[in-house]
Amino acid sequence: MLQALEARNTYDLKFTSDAARVKGVSCLKGVEGLTVTPYDGSVAVTVLYLPFEVDQRLVARVLSQYGTVSEMRWCKYTVGELKGIY
Repeated sequence: MLQALEARNTYDLKFTSDAARVKGVSCLKGVEGLTVTPYDGSVAVTVLYLPFEVDQRLVARVLSQYGTVSEMRWCKYTVGELKGIY
């Protein structure tokens, strides 16, 4: 899976297995002009249908029961009629 992130020219690339990730990172590190930052053992979690007024600290506290929460951000539409809406 390839996902464009908010930072310009920054992408998150997910592989189907650890073996595929290791091989992919190895191949991509050889591409000139490309910076590769591998995430070992991290998992991206998307929480859907959460009311906007729920405090992110509560979400972090609940998710921390399953591992370390290293980053949280609201997702927002970047194209189309809903562009800019969280």
